[in-house]
Amino acid sequence: MPPQSLQMIKKFNCLGCEMKKEKVHKVMSEYKEGTLKSSSGQKVTNSKQAIAIALSEAGMSKKKKKHHSAEDGSFLEERRRRFGV
Repeated sequence: MPPQSLQMIKKFNCLGCEMKKEKVHKVMSEYKEGTLKSSSGQKVTNSKQAIAIALSEAGMSKKKKKHHSAEDGSFLEERRRRFGV
């Protein structure tokens, strides 16, 4: 098996991913039962809001930042653009 496919298997078969899936499942089942409440204490009636709450609680809603390295030059370009250096 090529090393690249091994990395993909490790990426998607992590323990944390299973825990996140379980958390999302739990929150969505609360929504279906009608017991899910927002931070203000009101009952959630919108499915999109329930999905947002589920992803937030599972920690999957965080935006992943692009890593800039000094080697590719994008780091310096970004710095010049922001600070006028």
